[in-house]
Amino acid sequence: MNFCFPLSDVSIQNGIFRLIDENLETPKIFEFTELNANTTDFLINGPEVRCRINKLGFRDSRGIAVKNLMANFEYTLDHMNFGDLNIKTELSELKGELRFNYNREDFAHFTDKVNVEASFKDSDISLTELNVFFDEFGTDQHAQLNADLSGTLNNLVATNLNVSTTRNTRIVGDITFKNLFSRADDSFALEGKFQNLASNYYDLTALMPRLLGNSIPSVISKVGNFKIKGTSYITAKKVEAKIDIDTDLGFIKSDLKLTNIDNIDNADYVGNIVLDEFNIGALLNDPLIKNTSLNLDVNGKGFTIDNLSTDVKGDIFVLDYNGYTYRDISLSGDLGNKIFNGVVKAEDLNLQLDFNGLVDFSEDIKAFDFKAQVGYANLNKLNFVTRDSISEFRGLVTMTAKGLLL
Repeated sequence: MNFCFPLSDVSIQNGIFRLIDENLETPKIFEFTELNANTTDFLINGPEVRCRINKLGFRDSRGIAVKNLMANFEYTLDHMNFGDLNIKTELSELKGELRFNYNREDFAHFTDKVNVEASFKDSDISLTELNVFFDEFGTDQHAQLNADLSGTLNNLVATNLNVSTTRNTRIVGDITFKNLFSRADDSFALEGKFQNLASNYYDLTALMPRLLGNSIPSVISKVGNFKIKGTSYITAKKVEAKIDIDTDLGFIKSDLKLTNIDNIDNADYVGNIVLDEFNIGALLNDPLIKNTSLNLDVNGKGFTIDNLSTDVKGDIFVLDYNGYTYRDISLSGDLGNKIFNGVVKAEDLNLQLDFNGLVDFSEDIKAFDFKAQVGYANLNKLNFVTRDSISEFRGLVTMTAKGLLL
C-alpha cells in the first residue's frame, strides 16, 4: 500500500533550497534563497507528488530573481510536469507548458539525458537575464517569444519559432541548439531552417554579438534591411548557408560554406552566388555601376575590396555600367583587389569581345597584359565616346603596359 499524505495548503517563508552533488568538481549545482511559496491540493502518493503552485518566489545563486512562479505541478518516477506555467522575473514573463521526461539515473547527466517538452506562448524574455544561462545574447533587449521545444538541453530543438525583438528583428522558423550548456570549447552549434528572418546587419549582430557578429560579413551592413529564407549551420569554426535574401539593394541567392571565420571578413569560402536586379554599385561605392543580375561559382577568401581573392566562373546576364546595360557576359578567372586575371566573353548587341589576360588597378602604377579580340564595339552606345554619334571598333588588341595614367 502506497504512502499517502494530502495537505490542503502548504506555505514556505524565507526558505533556502540547495541541490548538491558531492561527486562533481563543483558540488553545488544551484541554490535558491529568499524562498517563499504557497501550494494547495498538495498530495504525496507513494513516489508521486502533485500540487497547485499558487506562489513561488526565490533568488537563484546565479543572479536571477523569480518574483513568482505558478503552475500545476506533478512529479513521478519518469516525468516532472509544470502545466499552465507562468514565471515572472524582474524583467521577463514566461507562459506555457513545461515537462521533463527521464529515468531517475538521468539526473546525473541532466543537460544530456533529461528530455524537455515545452510550449511557450506570448512570452516576454529579457536577453540580459537569458545571458545568465547562455552568455551569447546582447543586453538591454527584449524578445517576444512563441515556440515549441523538445530534446535535451544540449540538443534542444525549437519548432514553430516566432520571435520579435525590440530592435526590430523577427525570426520565424525552426532552430536546433547543440551544446548550449557544454563546457567543451567551441562545441556550440546552431542549425536553422528559416521561413522568415527579417532584420538588418546591426540589429541581427546585436542579438548575438559574438556568435552572429563573428559569422556575418560586415559587407552585409550595406544591403540595408533584409528578409532571409533558407537553412544555415553555424559553429565557432564554420558557417554553411543556403539562403535567399531580399534586401534593399536587390535579391541574393547564396549557397556557401565558410571556414576560418575567426576574422569573418577574411574567411575562406566556396559555393555559388546569384544576384538578381541587385545594385552592386551601392555595395562597391562605385557610382558608375548600378544593377546587375549574375550567377557565379566562387572559391576563395575575403568579403571586402581590399582583401578579396577568389576564383570566379559564371555568367553576368545584366550589368548597368556607365549608363549602358550590358548583357550576356561570361567570365572565368582570378578576381582580387581591383585585379582580374582570366577570360571574359561578351555577346552583347553593342560589344562582342573575347578577352584573355590581366588587368591590375590595385597599385598607383596600373598594369595590363592581355589579348582581346573585339568583334564589334559601338563606343558611342557604350558611352565611352559621346562626341561622335558613330564610333565603332573592330580588331585584335594586344597590350602589355604599365603606367600611372592609362
